[in-house]
Amino acid sequence: MKLPAYLGLGLVLILGGAYTGYWFFVAAKLQAGIEAWVAEQRAAGIGLTFADGSISGYPFAFRRNFGAARIDIPGASPVSLATGSLVAEMRPWNINQVTFAANALDLTLGADSYRAAEAQGSVDIPKAPPADYHQPFLGFAVSMGDLALPAGKRAVTAGPIERLTVQGAIMGPVPVAPDLGQALSGWASAGGVLEVKAFAFSQAPLQATGDGTLALDEALQPLGALSLHAYGVAETVELLAQDGLLDARSAKTAKIMAQGLAKTDDSGRLRVDLSLSLQQGYLWLGPLKLARLPALRW
Repeated sequence: MKLPAYLGLGLVLILGGAYTGYWFFVAAKLQAGIEAWVAEQRAAGIGLTFADGSISGYPFAFRRNFGAARIDIPGASPVSLATGSLVAEMRPWNINQVTFAANALDLTLGADSYRAAEAQGSVDIPKAPPADYHQPFLGFAVSMGDLALPAGKRAVTAGPIERLTVQGAIMGPVPVAPDLGQALSGWASAGGVLEVKAFAFSQAPLQATGDGTLALDEALQPLGALSLHAYGVAETVELLAQDGLLDARSAKTAKIMAQGLAKTDDSGRLRVDLSLSLQQGYLWLGPLKLARLPALRW
């Protein structure tokens, strides 16, 4: 039996009205949640500035344009993050994931400042807080382009990193503390780790992808293990040696290892698969000390 046309239209209107009511109800909750969170952070001494606005994006998104936004976190080594523009978005069918896009992003860690021309990514918020360090506190994915390093710092070179992409999860509860350093200390000492599910790095002459696990030692400096698929390894070793960051013996050993591990990929390029470690303030290739890591100040 065919449903009369007017009944079908009526059903569509009822469902559309119910969805519209749901969208505006959730949008109001999100707006109230943002305002409550901002008030809570400001009461804790964290500085927050952003453009006034409301939730938009009906019917397929919940979108908030924060404009030129800034957050300042006090502490022994203050942290600040500022953007030329910031837009955050949720989908009605997945309100536990927030995507964002920003330009002219400035990150300051103590005396060190980093600047990215643009950044985009997402944050995945679990439905329940982690009960232990086998569960995620927060999932994330971020990709930045044209990332300028602080004066006197370098990755492969001192020039901008062309592209840096990281996807992973912060595992385990992060304690509430007066500043970031104390929060990280409590998280790390209790077993917290950063699972890096995928990353990509590009700064000529090196290109690399991989995954790994990172943590913080007692001094809140990075330690961990990474698996890499890298291109331009021999050229990178040569460059580090020329700049005095690798002695002649270490450079020779690194080149021999790279040549021995190199394989031709499907495109005809030489790829080197490496296992790296971060410990004692250095990046290591097996027993070979490749480079000093920049000291993190929290």
